[in-house]
Amino acid sequence: MNKIIQYITLILFFIMLTTPTLINFADDNAIYVSTDGNDNNTGTFHSPYKSIQYALDHATAGTTIYIREGNYYETLQIRHSGNKNDGHITLMPYRNEMVKIDGSKISSDERATNLIRIDGQSHITIEGLIFCDLNSEHSRGIYITDNSHHIYISNNEFYDINTSKLDKNNFGGANAISVKSYYEKYPIHNIYIYNNDIHDCTLGFSEAVVLSGNVYDFEIYNNKISDVTNIGIDIAGHYGHYHGNEHTNQARNGIIHHNTVQYCNSYHGAGSASGIYIDGGKKILIKDNVVSYSDYGITVGCETKDKKSYDIVIDNNTVFMNAKSGISIGGYNERSGYVRDCKVINNKTYKNNQLLTNRHAEINIKRCKNILIAHNILYGIADTINDEEQHKKTKKTYSYPIISNYLSASNIKFKTNICYSDLNLMKTSFLWHKKNKNYEEFLFNYAYDSPLIFLNPQYTNPELGNFKVHPIKKLIIKAIFKSKYIQTILNDYKYYHKWLSLSKYHFKFLNTINNQNKHHFLSFIKRKHKQHMIFLQN
Repeated sequence: MNKIIQYITLILFFIMLTTPTLINFADDNAIYVSTDGNDNNTGTFHSPYKSIQYALDHATAGTTIYIREGNYYETLQIRHSGNKNDGHITLMPYRNEMVKIDGSKISSDERATNLIRIDGQSHITIEGLIFCDLNSEHSRGIYITDNSHHIYISNNEFYDINTSKLDKNNFGGANAISVKSYYEKYPIHNIYIYNNDIHDCTLGFSEAVVLSGNVYDFEIYNNKISDVTNIGIDIAGHYGHYHGNEHTNQARNGIIHHNTVQYCNSYHGAGSASGIYIDGGKKILIKDNVVSYSDYGITVGCETKDKKSYDIVIDNNTVFMNAKSGISIGGYNERSGYVRDCKVINNKTYKNNQLLTNRHAEINIKRCKNILIAHNILYGIADTINDEEQHKKTKKTYSYPIISNYLSASNIKFKTNICYSDLNLMKTSFLWHKKNKNYEEFLFNYAYDSPLIFLNPQYTNPELGNFKVHPIKKLIIKAIFKSKYIQTILNDYKYYHKWLSLSKYHFKFLNTINNQNKHHFLSFIKRKHKQHMIFLQN
């Protein structure tokens, strides 16, 4: 019996030695804060501080500040840094308790208020907090400024971060997260914003998330942004009173990916809120985002005269049901800046231009040059309208542009895109150089080298955001985009001035196309999906 007790004791002792605890209450690198604490306490689990700011002022590299549940009516400034060797200064709730940094006790007459400000610090993590109920002329949930770097903002919630100034044509501004530097010698870099939920904010002329000026090497991903009254994510350049080389006054070298952005609508402005907006930025990848029900979907522009955005890649995004254009490229008028050297590739757009105007489209090309538009699936919008010509009240179905252009643009290259609308092929509409074109006119005059192919992708439920393509159509689309035989077919097609129509379950080529190429193309599809037959009709 004694031996059994000894064995049990040894096993329990071994478990205690080898099993890590989530939190070591005696850890010298942990500070605890509680609403019923006291700043005269020691900051331990059993003797917590009351003030988050007091804890921050006593934090050093490697310190984690654990905040107990409650509302904290503080505006905070982080005055110390972590470092690469000793670790970050981390601000987070204790064991997922609900912690609110609450601005409701701050007067709305305040001109500018930040719930947290990080000025010139590094290796900081802010995780799992709620920022809410702030109303001032210029409100910011988290404000990161000059010379800050290696900042991680994750798993936080932001709501009711509002501007209190909504006078007509003289708005204030609000940001959930703002990152800005207007000094060449004080750059901001290595900024990571991810897994945050931002919603129900009155932004005025500002943005939910903005990076502006001398900011580089950033990543914004897996965030949810909804129901905000201006732009969702804004990457900006050429603003502010800049000190230094103007070429560094551009947010740059960043990735924006896997974000869900919806209902960004500028009720207090010109109705020009984009879900994702590049305004003077450069060298940015926008990939795998879903943007819907906003004024615009994804926009690359430059509002500052004689300046530019460039080297932007818009890749594999899903953009649907936005009020105006789905994807918009270029300066917004002839007096603004311009856009160059960009790629719009592998995207799905669906029934944007919900306002039903002839000026907007699935892809809207404005003041720009050197733009590649390739391998996109563009599903345009059509609508039934009243036709009262000659006093005849009849119904008429009208297709709005799939691609539009009404400002100066040069060297726009199209490469094997797919388009579709609910009308037939020849009623599908395009706007080029301010003139309406049907499919054939647009094809032979502007997209001649690599035409648009008319094909219904048969999405599962696009109105609800399910863009899974019908399995047969998926194979056809893959063949169109990937197969080396498609270019030979298209070369024949170009030579004979005929168009290619891909309808429900078959291809239709005119007899002038080489039969051997048709055989290779269809064989490619059959090898990939043997159980389905593809019928060729001559």
